[in-house]
Amino acid sequence: MKKKTAIVFTLLLFCLYHCTTPEKLEKAGSTAYWNDLALFLAGMPQRPDSPFRETAATPQYARHVEAMNAFWDMVRTENIDHIIPWRAAKLDGQRHARTAFYPFSGADLANLYTFYPDARTYIMVALEEPGPIPDPLRLTPGELSEGLSAIHRAIESIASRNYFHSAVMQRELPNRYLPGTVPVLLIFAARLGLRVTAVDLIGIDASGGIVPLGTQRNIGTTGPSTMGARIQFVTPRETHVRTIIYLDMRLSDSVLDPSSPEGAFFRKIGSFDTLIKSAVYLLHRGGFSTMCTFILEHSGTVIQDDSGMPYRLFDKNDWDARLFGTYTRPRRLKDLQNPPDQPDLALAFSEKSEPLPFSFGYGVLTGKGKSNLLLAVRKKGRPFGGPANRPIRSRSSQ
Repeated sequence: MKKKTAIVFTLLLFCLYHCTTPEKLEKAGSTAYWNDLALFLAGMPQRPDSPFRETAATPQYARHVEAMNAFWDMVRTENIDHIIPWRAAKLDGQRHARTAFYPFSGADLANLYTFYPDARTYIMVALEEPGPIPDPLRLTPGELSEGLSAIHRAIESIASRNYFHSAVMQRELPNRYLPGTVPVLLIFAARLGLRVTAVDLIGIDASGGIVPLGTQRNIGTTGPSTMGARIQFVTPRETHVRTIIYLDMRLSDSVLDPSSPEGAFFRKIGSFDTLIKSAVYLLHRGGFSTMCTFILEHSGTVIQDDSGMPYRLFDKNDWDARLFGTYTRPRRLKDLQNPPDQPDLALAFSEKSEPLPFSFGYGVLTGKGKSNLLLAVRKKGRPFGGPANRPIRSRSSQ
């Protein structure tokens, strides 16, 4: 009887092993797979044992590598190489929160991480769907090439203009083969030198917690009202895990309702540093006043262009605000021909403005050197935010 039991047990183990795809075994048993995936999407060299190594040796992939190298060279030389010294001069040494918040972010991890490289958690909120977790090994060479090309078209404007074109993202990110923001986030993570350790799709549960979704994209037996993705990573100099939380959510005052899962989530995150750019002037509209108050009450620093929160909301008793670049009037947009004017901001720029050595926000649509940026730092002694998220000192990870 014992012999039969042993045979059955052995057969069961054999079935469990061989009925599971190599990809699932790799994902379940090692964090290396996730970094291999990020490196592959980013067009970067693979380790010898990478499951993508064979695919990465094809001529089609070589073209992707060439395109991504050229793309990132421009991102670095046009944007990152200018933002880092600016950040070092203007932000390093300030108190920083453990969380960095980027409303209306799209998939723009590059700017969020470059401005706030010491955060432990990065929260990005936008309307673009995260998509499924990419699985390039299931694609034919033609499908893979088409998916990678769509991603490149979606993100190429960030290189030359530090700006995502919404219409292009809406057209390219839902592509058939590598859809959503997750592939783009992984590309940026790899190119920023971060080692990805885990990727999962998530939802917000009733208590405001972030939980992994089931196979049917549900929490228990129901689908969440807000879904997204979570990417965990470590930096080259550290071993502790940090987290990117991307949420597909339509922001407005209503998401702060304390009875909603989203409201419970926002109540839990404590204090944060905030980045806002190219935000379609939504925070100037009715239905966003509570959101503005929430951001201001919980932010230690705010970096934004004129499409962020109205300048008048930065009380001089609470904030030290510095202006960079140039501003006289708002930029007209294709779908917003009469954006809100801010005479008080224009006056403040005319009185004192410092140079801005990189493109930022809608100003780039007017021309190079036409961007504007507001850096607001909470004054010492003013409440910084929730005690659950005490400020930390900037250590300049890059």
